[in-house]
Amino acid sequence: MANSALVKTNNINVASTTSTKFQIDSANSGPQLKNSSGVMQVRDSGDAAFAKLSVLTPTADENAATKAYVDGRATVLTKVLTGTTDATAGNTVNVAHGLTASKIVAIHGNVYSYNRYTPMNYYSINGPGAYPGGYDWTAWWDATNVKVMTCGISDYSGNVTNAAFTIIVFYTE
Repeated sequence: MANSALVKTNNINVASTTSTKFQIDSANSGPQLKNSSGVMQVRDSGDAAFAKLSVLTPTADENAATKAYVDGRATVLTKVLTGTTDATAGNTVNVAHGLTASKIVAIHGNVYSYNRYTPMNYYSINGPGAYPGGYDWTAWWDATNVKVMTCGISDYSGNVTNAAFTIIVFYTE
């Protein structure tokens, strides 16, 4: 857009307004375009939740929510959860997922400890040429939480206790 061009919505000069949101349609029943700390959001008419957005070819940077668009099949969404494993081997940490459990397709994650990322269900053994022990952990979900648990034997999970984890949840709409 050239510097001299103006964008107008319902006769509002968008380029010079101080408003942080715009309602689409004059009856206030359509979605809103909103500035949220420099991030454009498409919100529902009451600004209570994100609105659906249809585009021809979606593109995104690494900070955008990811969607898989596959010829009319189910849309797979992702949600990232973070936390810290319990300090005691064998204990479980709960992280609320905020989703309908039956819509969750799968989860995967990593624990970061001692300058390495260890995937869930990693089985480590000690022996010639084997990875060192101490990195065993797993995760699963229930109706409310993703549960992250280290192995109950500290020799097997001692390196991943009290360590940062990241879980990615794959779910459908």
